[in-house]
Amino acid sequence: MFPWYDEDNYENHPFYKSIDEVNIGDLPFLPNSVKLVERFVERLVNSNPEELQEEGILPCWTISHWESKLEDKVLVAPVNNPDWYTAIKQQLKLQIKSSILKKDWEKTKFIALYVTQDVAEIVGAENGIRYYSEIDQVNIITQKDTAFVQFQLKAWHTLRQTIRPVGYRIQSNLVKTMNLLKQSEELPELFMKFGEDKKLWRMLRRLTSNVSINLDSNLLDKATKIQTYQIGFYSVDYDIASGEIHVSHDDEVIETIPLEQLRNEPTIVFKRLKDIVYQTS
Repeated sequence: MFPWYDEDNYENHPFYKSIDEVNIGDLPFLPNSVKLVERFVERLVNSNPEELQEEGILPCWTISHWESKLEDKVLVAPVNNPDWYTAIKQQLKLQIKSSILKKDWEKTKFIALYVTQDVAEIVGAENGIRYYSEIDQVNIITQKDTAFVQFQLKAWHTLRQTIRPVGYRIQSNLVKTMNLLKQSEELPELFMKFGEDKKLWRMLRRLTSNVSINLDSNLLDKATKIQTYQIGFYSVDYDIASGEIHVSHDDEVIETIPLEQLRNEPTIVFKRLKDIVYQTS
């Protein structure tokens, strides 16, 4: 920062433009010239670790440390039999047919149980995902010409709150991250396939914790896309084909945002979403 009075014209200066290009440059700073500094600080405050890493603001080791703690893989397995539920909880052992395990299952460090409604009513547990355990050992066994993967588990842990089904369920199994598992409050929130999914969801969750997701199937392991994010009377969706994000209120589109801006200027998109929701609420 250095003393410079004409900050409006300074936006065209090479030293200012170089901030976006190489993350090195100058900002004018005087008692009556603080607009550009305020904008820069606001962008930092409104950014999450991933966005700051992409921009080169965080040291390269920071994101690695962050991901190592939060991005461990979790295998989410449905439990639809009360006897099976009791045996798994007591024996700390889970067995699944190898043919139905999802891609990357071998990279998982944890197992989480999705308890169906029928089982929950019989055993007195909560319907949804509550319990998880670190995997201690993995063995391949064969029974009647069928291969099974047997997971030997460590102690059970509980999530901060049960991930509720809210009309959705898991038929087979899912591979997700511990970060997503711990952040989710409802089952469809576990459906995050693309970077845009996570980015948009995190932005909306920063506006309010009351965000719901509508998928194109009520089976989480069969769903292919997120149709809309819902915040009260507002819905947000993005169309990869058209490259646009649509914000609607009472089924009427009130704002269109380029999807490219979500990728390259996420803090600006966040500010636009915040202004829309708070201004029209």
